[in-house]
Amino acid sequence: MSKPTGAHRLQSSRRPAGNEVNVDAPRQPAEGPDDRQGAAHAESRAAQRRTESRRAPEEVLELFGALMDAMPDAMAVVDQTSTIVLVNAQTERLFDYKRDELLGKPVDILVPERFRNAHREHRSGYFRAPSLRLMGSGMDLVATGRDGKEFPVEISLSPIETITGTLIICAIRDVTVQRTAQRATERAKLAAAREANEHLVVGAVHAQMVAEKAERDSHLKDEFLATVSHELRTPLNAILGWARVLESKRLPPERAELATAAIGRSASVLAHMIDDLLDTSRILKGAVRLALRPVDLAAVAQGALDAVRPLAATKNVHVAFDAVAGARTVSGDADRLQQVIWNLLANAIKFTPEGGRVNVVIESVNDHMELRVVDTGCGISSDFLPHVFERFRQAEGATTQRHTGLGLGLSIVLQLVELHGGTVDATSEGLERGATFTIRLPIPADDDQADARRVL
Repeated sequence: MSKPTGAHRLQSSRRPAGNEVNVDAPRQPAEGPDDRQGAAHAESRAAQRRTESRRAPEEVLELFGALMDAMPDAMAVVDQTSTIVLVNAQTERLFDYKRDELLGKPVDILVPERFRNAHREHRSGYFRAPSLRLMGSGMDLVATGRDGKEFPVEISLSPIETITGTLIICAIRDVTVQRTAQRATERAKLAAAREANEHLVVGAVHAQMVAEKAERDSHLKDEFLATVSHELRTPLNAILGWARVLESKRLPPERAELATAAIGRSASVLAHMIDDLLDTSRILKGAVRLALRPVDLAAVAQGALDAVRPLAATKNVHVAFDAVAGARTVSGDADRLQQVIWNLLANAIKFTPEGGRVNVVIESVNDHMELRVVDTGCGISSDFLPHVFERFRQAEGATTQRHTGLGLGLSIVLQLVELHGGTVDATSEGLERGATFTIRLPIPADDDQADARRVL
């Protein structure tokens, strides 16, 4: 019996190892020439489709790699085991690794060692619910390259589903420049805030100091006006009193002479007070004129000494003068310098008790002339010493209250000495220990000795 065409037959084949495999294969019918040609054509088309199907994934992968390399940021693809499966050229440049050195490695290779444990925990949580995370999410992230140096980065994460599982596309951007600029901006803002705060504090302190100074000045002005009224009244009362007595013509000649002398002394005191007030006003207005010319300081000091000797004699105060040999001239206004020395001498005599001494020493010290007025008087307390040259300031106490004056003499001394380019200072070892006032005036160069006039 013949078997029908197209029926399956059981074929047997034996493997080299002797195992028998039964294959149920269809019986091939006899083929003619046309059938063989059609089958060959069909087989060719099938082979072409298989080749194209194998080429398509390769072209897609090649296109995807080209797109990755075209990205401006470093790109890395990580699978669910945190293994790097794909990187682009920017990743190689950013981390200084070759592509083959990264592929198949855990992504931890790009994370600083001190952050790796925390990174694993965050990564596990992310893979449980992967989602899109955009760049600049506010997280402070740090990466590390081959050299181990750390640098700040921003990372965006994009999960994609594939037939092999979830992959994560990581875009990595180096933000060192941005963070540096941000820190610089923050530092600038902090510095500006600190400076503004300091300005506020300084402004508040300055305002408080101005207010306190205004209050002190107002108090000093009131005291000054009271002092001026009292000090002017004293010589005026003496002048008026003796003038009325003289008008009565009842005084004997010898008493009349005493009255006339008293009027002269009171008028001199009054004129000196007025001169001090006028000088203070000129100094405050900047209208003091100095006729500068070469001045023999010793001769000027001698003139001031001669002027105060009568005052020293009335108090029985001994005045000594010592001009060291070799003293040189200074450039100054002789009248104003004599006024300075007279004020210092009169002040020393006023505060030196009967039987005391006042010494004047002049000597050349380096590039300046130095004049010292040393007394054995009541001294100056350490609290008042810094204020001794201030206008309208007088030390409080029973000793100073016995003496008259406006409190302008030493202030005028300071201003006139400074107008000559010099300095003046006061020292004292304390109350009842005397005081020393020292004036230092520059010795001019030879070409500066010519006469000059300065308006200050």
